Formats: sequence, C-alpha cells, structure tokens
Amino acid sequence: MSDKAYSVMETDEYTGGIVFAKDKRTARRRGANIWADGEQDCVEVRRLPGLDKYHLTGVPAKELVWCGWHFECHGCGMKIEEDNMIDQGLPVDGVVGFEDGAIYCCHVCRMEHLSDKAARDAFGKAFLEMLRDVVRKRFPNIEHAFGEHKAHVCVHMGSPLSVIQARVGFSFPGMKIGPAHIDYHHCGQHGRTLIGPVRPEFWCCNGDREAFEAFSQPAAQEGGD
Repeated sequence: MSDKAYSVMETDEYTGGIVFAKDKRTARRRGANIWADGEQDCVEVRRLPGLDKYHLTGVPAKELVWCGWHFECHGCGMKIEEDNMIDQGLPVDGVVGFEDGAIYCCHVCRMEHLSDKAARDAFGKAFLEMLRDVVRKRFPNIEHAFGEHKAHVCVHMGSPLSVIQARVGFSFPGMKIGPAHIDYHHCGQHGRTLIGPVRPEFWCCNGDREAFEAFSQPAAQEGGD
C-alpha cells in the first residue's frame, strides 16, 4: 500500500512540508525530526488525501499554493501566494517547480533565471581560464599542474557582469602540504568594492613557502619582475 500524504507544520514559526507515511503517527515522528528537533508535541499534522498521487514524483508547488501555502520565486523573488498571483495577473497553475526544489512564479521567469545563470557561469569559467593563463605565463613549465585542484569564482549578479573573487590552485615542484593559489579579490575590508584594476596575487602554505619561493624566483627573473 502506498504511503499517504500529510502536512506537518512546526507550531512556532509554522515551517514544515509534506511527509508521505503509512499513518499519522509515523508522519508526525518524521516531520518532528526534520522541522522540530524531534519534539513531536511541537508539530501539527493534517491529512491531505488529494496529494497521495504525488508519492513517487514529489508535490508540485502549484498544488500547495492552491492549499494556501506560499513560496518565494527563485527567479524574481516575488511571493508566490494565491491572492498575490491574482493581483499580478499570473495563473496559479502556471507556477513551476516542486516543493523540495526551485520554484518559479511562471515559466518565463524560470527561463530568464536559467539564461542569466548560464551567462554568469560562462563568464566565470572564462575568468578562471584567464587566471590559469596568468599562471602559465608566470610559470611556463607547469602546464599540467592544475589537475584536480579546486577553482572558485564568484560573479556579481548585476549588469554588467563582474567577478568579485576568484581562485585557481596549482601544484609546483617541492610541494608537500598543498597547492599554491592565484587569488583575485575585488572587495576590500567589510565587503567594500574597490575602484580600479585589481592585481591577482600568488600565495601558498607556510610549510611550502621555501619550496615555492625557490620555484618562483627563477620564473620572476626570466619574466623581468
């Protein structure tokens, strides 16, 4: 027999979700473990038979909006709630997404968000490759030193796109503790955005400092630094 759908809500901040379980007691226990630190007296449980059919697929967000729930649009940030949707001229049936995932007020908003994300991802990927080129130019003999070392980039969401910070790791001869990095930061103290060009900086672990300096000095001399 398939599990049944229950709404389990924490009674203080009234957060919660849908739990599929064989009975109300099981749903209460599972929901309390998720939203109330295991305190079963701090949750209320309500049977929602109309959602039983979503046991295997997950509950579409629009179904919960019809039941009085509300969400924040993952794209534009608007409150997805029945009355607000009507005020905005948007159909509740047009809400995109599932309870446990990203939820959008409409398909157009979802596509715009995904398009913006793709542009940011491509911009960030190109910036990381630019940093790798800086490393290659400074240290011509480490073409294959990037390996599986982690790279990180944070792209500002506004227009035009800009990088707030980025890091690329690379190995070097004599390394024992961890990779060296080239870092780029376009923020000063307390998040203050800097004005003008920012020069990437190289750094390494203190334990590898002598090895890195021995490796980097010949490269600096060859480059005229």
